[in-house]
Amino acid sequence: MSILGDDSNIGYHFNGTYIDFFITCLDVSGRPVTGQAASITVAMYDSALASDAATIAVTEIGTSGIYRIRTTYADMNRAAGDGIWVWTFAHSSPDYNFDPRYAGIEISKEIGSVNTTSFAPTTIQAEFDNLNDTTSDHYKSSFVRVLTGNNAGEVSKISASVLSNGRVKLTFGALSAALVSGDKVEIINR
Repeated sequence: MSILGDDSNIGYHFNGTYIDFFITCLDVSGRPVTGQAASITVAMYDSALASDAATIAVTEIGTSGIYRIRTTYADMNRAAGDGIWVWTFAHSSPDYNFDPRYAGIEISKEIGSVNTTSFAPTTIQAEFDNLNDTTSDHYKSSFVRVLTGNNAGEVSKISASVLSNGRVKLTFGALSAALVSGDKVEIINR
């Protein structure tokens, strides 16, 4: 994932469950405006530029005029495929604007299948077929989200990836149970 915006200072945080980034609500003099979380409207568009109805929450950080925009990743319409998702901001008062005025995050994912031919998966490691990049540590700092099996819905950060037995072997934070042959995972690249 990478972030795009009209301000090079914009940043984001993605923990596998939520995408968070921060905006400032400004008055016409450029000063931060507090207490506006309920008046800020956020629109989000998927990679095909269609409106996306994912769950979005706006929360002010203290009384700073800085607002966290939190989007639930699992609610996002991923059917449009990889690409850039865009968030735009509006306020009921024409006297207020935002810094940045919009944000875009490039998201890509891959679907891998657990292979148990030469390595028995554990709660923290497994080998996968169908992953595109077999270079060492390409997936480090990405996330694995389990799509099928006993761990369906669990998300874990990947700490290492290596080529093993012609497949990609991932090491990740502990899942509640070991993956089994054929389990499908989504690799969320960032």
